[in-house]
Amino acid sequence: QAFIVDLNDGTLAELKHLPGIGAVLAERIVAHRASHGAFRRVEDLVLVPGIGEKRFQQLRPFVAVRKPTSGIGMGS
Repeated sequence: QAFIVDLNDGTLAELKHLPGIGAVLAERIVAHRASHGAFRRVEDLVLVPGIGEKRFQQLRPFVAVRKPTSGIGMGS
């Protein structure tokens, strides 16, 4: 069973479990979505500093981007 993390709601702890992602890169992913908004597709992961094409290919089977719901940003 593959462990799939949604890039838009994965926690720091979940992101750190991804192959090749440690605390620093996990924090960069969270910071990127905080400053740029939700990831629209998994390929946008390469926009995060420190994640190049090689690392992205390693991560691709383990990440997903769910379509944002209309309630995004509306609180809980």
